[in-house]
Amino acid sequence: MIFSHRNRVVIEIDGKQHYSDGDKSSPKLYSKMVKAHREMSLYGYV
Repeated sequence: MIFSHRNRVVIEIDGKQHYSDGDKSSPKLYSKMVKAHREMSLYGYV
């Protein structure tokens, strides 16, 4: 959500479906999630 040029809000819904394939954890999916988090941090989202 963007409220203005300087104010942004990110709502993150967490759960194992973001980093698992069925009931097994997936290092590949987890690394994608970490990459996305890192990129958002670089864009100024803290």
